[in-house]
Amino acid sequence: MEVAVLPGDGIGPQVIDETLKVLNAVTTKIDYMTLPVGLESIKTNGVALTTETLQICKSADAILFGAVGEKESHPKDSLGELRHQLDLYANLRPINFFSAKLCRIKEVKPFDILLVRELSSGIYFSQREKQTNTASDLMSYTRKEIERIAHTAFREAEKRRKKVTSVDKENVLACSQLWRETVTDIAQTYQVHLSHMLVDVCAMKLLQSPQEFDVIVTANLFGDILSDEASLLSGSIGLLPSASYNYEKGYALFEPVHGSALDLKKGEANPIGTVLSGAMMLGYLGLEREKTRIYHAVSSVLKKGYHTIDLRGPPETLVTTQKMGTLIAQELQ
Repeated sequence: MEVAVLPGDGIGPQVIDETLKVLNAVTTKIDYMTLPVGLESIKTNGVALTTETLQICKSADAILFGAVGEKESHPKDSLGELRHQLDLYANLRPINFFSAKLCRIKEVKPFDILLVRELSSGIYFSQREKQTNTASDLMSYTRKEIERIAHTAFREAEKRRKKVTSVDKENVLACSQLWRETVTDIAQTYQVHLSHMLVDVCAMKLLQSPQEFDVIVTANLFGDILSDEASLLSGSIGLLPSASYNYEKGYALFEPVHGSALDLKKGEANPIGTVLSGAMMLGYLGLEREKTRIYHAVSSVLKKGYHTIDLRGPPETLVTTQKMGTLIAQELQ
């Protein structure tokens, strides 16, 4: 199996290095091809994402992505273009409960949430206009675009607790009215319980009673906001992994939810979001046992109190990016 590795900018190379350390500790069945993207590619090739890199990504079994975002390297020119070219419409973001100590919300019961975000349409990919004193962004969805992300959510729910919460703004937006109608229609073909919730209500309930949610499916903009909010539940955005798919074409990209974090010094980044993204990749590639082992290793290290600067914990168990990767890899030996 071949995986295209795109470290990118900022903390991207650091978290990718530690992820490869962990992946190599659990399996030797994968060949990794490291490719330039973002600022490194701009310096070498004049563009953030070359045609050659794109073609290699298309032919690979999976893509492992770090982070992009420098002054000269806008994410839309690399990660955004990659998502667009591969039509990665389904973005899966697990929100995991590790411990009450890490959770930023008091008295929260254990939870296990999967946020399914539509990734290739909506207001982020809209017709837009900006003038001196006015600006506009067109939010648009087709029934087909909603149908395929709804199918994704229901298929995932069938593997879990068989509960889907569809989040929209149906009381105001025409797009959300079509969204609700379409998701309701798709639900008829699955043995899964469907409920609808307005996004503002969901934003409150997500922090009040996260244990009530199983699978959340929502539009691009809402999913972006809600998943970042949900990072408070896990403890840090640095803990959140993600996977983006085009199931029909066989494309899959795995990356942490966080960005390039240019404000962090070397060794301060949390690699766990990327490590868990790598674990999700293993599951996708059929290495389910190895995926589970990595999740258990991460959980074990966190329960022992080891933490990077973004997580709560005493000074004596504060570790660097590199040390965190080493600790997780050692758990796998």
